[in-house]
Amino acid sequence: MMVAGGVLGVKGLWTTLTDDTLTVTAGADVVINNTRIYQTGIEMEFNIVLSENEEYYLQIERIQVGNMKLPLAGAYKFANSIATAIASKSINEMIAEYLSFGVFNEEELSFTVGETELADYLYGVDPTLAALLKIVYKESLLILDISNEGFDIELRLGQLRRLLTDPDEPAFDRWESEADKAAFMADLGTQAVLNAIANPLDPYIDMSEADLNSILDYTLDEDVQFEVPFVVPLSGTDIEYTFASTNLFIRMDADVLSIHLLMSLTRAGLVGSFDMQFNLSSHVSMNAGGDMILTVIEANLGQIDLDIATLATLFEIFDPTLMIDDTLVIPEEKVNEMFEGSGMAITDSYVTGSNLRLHYGIA
Repeated sequence: MMVAGGVLGVKGLWTTLTDDTLTVTAGADVVINNTRIYQTGIEMEFNIVLSENEEYYLQIERIQVGNMKLPLAGAYKFANSIATAIASKSINEMIAEYLSFGVFNEEELSFTVGETELADYLYGVDPTLAALLKIVYKESLLILDISNEGFDIELRLGQLRRLLTDPDEPAFDRWESEADKAAFMADLGTQAVLNAIANPLDPYIDMSEADLNSILDYTLDEDVQFEVPFVVPLSGTDIEYTFASTNLFIRMDADVLSIHLLMSLTRAGLVGSFDMQFNLSSHVSMNAGGDMILTVIEANLGQIDLDIATLATLFEIFDPTLMIDDTLVIPEEKVNEMFEGSGMAITDSYVTGSNLRLHYGIA
């Protein structure tokens, strides 16, 4: 029993769930000189509504102390004073501390939890988890229900499973240091000078998949790649999972450049994984300002086709300036950073065969 002020003791807290109601009950005793002289209880009843935007909205319908049904405003103040006396925190403060993914409205006496709050919470863990949640909500892959046994959660991840036709990461050399990049760019610069001598009016150089993946992998570093461990309690046992990804990699074919991110969910003690892969195909060009433009052709995650609006929402999590209409815009300064040390100033680019052709001037 937790005793506040030597008078009021709280000795239990439990919940009861029905189809549309959550009842929270606390047992309470009045104690004088360590002797219990009166036993009572406090009940708070919440109505539960699943709104059209996939949010759960819980509003206090009733607060009862013993057999007394109190007006909500007065009852909440009374319950709040008890919480403050016992925990030195108000109900609002405790909700903010322990339920960081929901919003409590003290005036309406309501609690709301949904996509926005959960996405913000997961963004603090890892941005990619928040992005994945947005797809889950948009495609109605998360089914929430309430029964007498509690919250029923069904996550239909099967539609996100990696397809047999999804491309694999190509073999390429991963750079370990600036020295590796400097050596590559020095060789590239030498080749660029020779090409400029042979074709001074319009020099160009072809970059292979392996070369571009080396540059991309080193430039992105760990900005996109992630590894998030988490634990799920199941039948009294903590089950350890890890959600992780490779770095972004690219493939090229005909006149198309495609971007891919492989993600895997693994369980400790079990061999194998549940794999998902994000794929986006595009045409490559340059604008007058020297920015590289990737015009989106199509994108998918497993069986889910991602439209432009969904892509914009996903990329906004990482960089709100990256996607404009149906294009991904890589700024001129980022392009120059990727090829820093080569002595090239890129003026045009497009995919031909399995190479990215770069037209350039000598910087």
